[in-house]
Amino acid sequence: MTQKDKNSTMNAKQPLFLLIKGGECPSCGKYIGSIEICNYCGAHIKKRLSLKLIKYTALSVAVLGVICLYLVAKVIEITTIEIKNITPSMNFATVGIKGIVSGEPHTGERYLSFPVSDETGELFVRAYGAVAEDIFPTPELGDSVYVAGSIQIKEDEPSLIISASDRVWVHSKIAITPIDEISWSKVGQIVRLSGRVKSYSKVKGGLIILVADQTGEIKVVNWGEKPTIWPGRGIECVGIVKIYREEIEVVARRIKFQ
Repeated sequence: MTQKDKNSTMNAKQPLFLLIKGGECPSCGKYIGSIEICNYCGAHIKKRLSLKLIKYTALSVAVLGVICLYLVAKVIEITTIEIKNITPSMNFATVGIKGIVSGEPHTGERYLSFPVSDETGELFVRAYGAVAEDIFPTPELGDSVYVAGSIQIKEDEPSLIISASDRVWVHSKIAITPIDEISWSKVGQIVRLSGRVKSYSKVKGGLIILVADQTGEIKVVNWGEKPTIWPGRGIECVGIVKIYREEIEVVARRIKFQ
């Protein structure tokens, strides 16, 4: 049998469409490069998928996966917890906290930080970069808020890191509490009260102000700045209810005189 007869017999046994490998014709074994029809035996060659096409396909799948993860994260309900229930094992967990802004927010270049208190404890909420710039309205002392973010624990102190500006909701300003309702049950909570200065005394580092409204009177402790004050002057205060020597008092976080 001649070589030509052998090639004819081989072509009859091989499929018309073959997959090229290494630039060689899989039918006759001769090198044919990237052409689609073998010049030697006439076999039709299927080209391999180009490496560029594979790369773009892989990139598209990866991008689609990230988008799906983002959408799932937006849809999944975030668990709301009490601050006292935060443990070291929850480091980097995503949770929600509902409470009151219990101190003056601190802002800087692409930075925002403010403390939030619920009935069980207090932690700092922080945001950085574009997230900090996009949070609006900016929470203020006494605001009722809901915040969601990632727990970060350093030296046994938890904080909450906000990863998106839409995870800070300012619900309302804290309502004024009549003084006769500021009782032992509110110890550790943030309250807002309004009344008039009944009397005051200066102490080292601050003032002790006796504030009265139509329902009663209570001591307000104001550390730091000593503003001009006199009996009868109107006052509004946001502060934390504390116990000192078996008496209820309010340690001011913010005072505004009228």
